[in-house]
Amino acid sequence: MSMCFEKIWKLGLVLALSSASIAAHETGSGFHGLLVEPAKAIHPQTMMDHKGKAVNFPQRNERMKLVFFGYSSCPDVCPMTLQKVKSLMHRLGKAANELEFCFVSIDPLRDNTDQLNHFVSYYDPRITGFTGDPRAIKALENEFGILTRKFQGKSAFAYTLEHSVFLYLLNQEGQLRIMYPASMSVDAIIKDIELLKVKGNSLARK
Repeated sequence: MSMCFEKIWKLGLVLALSSASIAAHETGSGFHGLLVEPAKAIHPQTMMDHKGKAVNFPQRNERMKLVFFGYSSCPDVCPMTLQKVKSLMHRLGKAANELEFCFVSIDPLRDNTDQLNHFVSYYDPRITGFTGDPRAIKALENEFGILTRKFQGKSAFAYTLEHSVFLYLLNQEGQLRIMYPASMSVDAIIKDIELLKVKGNSLARK
């Protein structure tokens, strides 16, 4: 990520989350990630999962969700982050089945359902890929504070996308609760998931 784009991204994140404060674990929250306080409601959008089923995302189904935005043609950070998610799921063991792991494509032009199915299944079949109408994807990007920049190649399909890179942990109500930079360790995320299970109700009452 270039220095200029990083500055723009930080401004976008502040604007997107202007109704909530972000507290790092040093503030005494006990979490390793960036705690969004109060939890930010995410307005669901009609999307298509990698199996071709129309769904509202995110769903409020009493399961926490770990969400990542990227695209299947990404040359570096997306594969590395999904590899981390795969490691996280392995480390969680059976507890991983209590969460949903979601990959939202920012590249609807190239990431059709077949492409997404092949991409997410390579890492773990329990990861769900989402694509959809560009307007719905843009609405989700705005909700999460995602910024993207397109670098066009020599043909219409020859391009790369630069994008902000975070993992987002949503609580059981589908609200954005904790954010993780790509550098956050698997151990730290696991500890936060366990802590959020314990603190979830008390946090909601604040």
